[in-house]
Amino acid sequence: MNEQKIFWALNIKYLRERKQMSQHQLAREIGIPRSRINTHERGKIINPALNDLLDFSQYFGIRVDALLQADLSVLSENDVKQLESGGEVYLNGGMIRNLSVVVKDEKMKRLSMKYRQNATAGNTGLMAEQL
Repeated sequence: MNEQKIFWALNIKYLRERKQMSQHQLAREIGIPRSRINTHERGKIINPALNDLLDFSQYFGIRVDALLQADLSVLSENDVKQLESGGEVYLNGGMIRNLSVVVKDEKMKRLSMKYRQNATAGNTGLMAEQL
């Protein structure tokens, strides 16, 4: 299995700075020591505790998988806002794809559902004849 790049440390710092917060302010909001925020942001915690993953995810409103697997700093402001509002995202390596489908008939609805299932599994190369 290929080693995946983890963006946890970069994302925590990026999101904090995006809100124009100090480490101390974020620590107070989340309820953890400022030193732990610093340790997370410097990438010194290899395997963050589950409670930390959930605390940061809930505070920033971004799913844990996105915090870990995607470099949020390269996304547009609109994409980050969509993630914060709970928008459905599909991760493939470090990329995030937002899939929006307009369904006009039942056949297109089935195609849309099949595509979403495959995209969730990481396969975005679905061809119409595979249906």
